[in-house]
Amino acid sequence: MDREEYSLIARSMVFRALSAFTAALAVSLFAHTKHMSLGIFPAFFLMLIFFFCTGIKFFPASGGWMNLRFRNFRRVQSGLPELPDSDSPKERFLDDYRRG
Repeated sequence: MDREEYSLIARSMVFRALSAFTAALAVSLFAHTKHMSLGIFPAFFLMLIFFFCTGIKFFPASGGWMNLRFRNFRRVQSGLPELPDSDSPKERFLDDYRRG
C-alpha cells in the first residue's frame, strides 16, 4: 500500500464519520422538535450507529482500513515488522461457503 491509497482510505473514513454525525444530529434534532418519545441523546446515538454502518455504501474506500495491507502499512510506519499473512480468503472458509 502506498501513501496515496492510505490517504484515500483515511479521507473516506473522515467523510463517512462526518456525514454520519451530521445526519444523526439532523434526525435527532428533528425528532426532538416533533416531541418524539425516545429522547434526543438515545436517538442521536442510534442514528449515528445506523448512518455510520450504512455510510460504507456512499464511501466504499472507508472499508479499506480493515484489510491486511492497511494494517501492515500502519505497522511499518510504527517500526513493527509486517504480518506475513495475505488478504486472500482462507480455503476452509471458501469451502464452507460453497457447501452452503
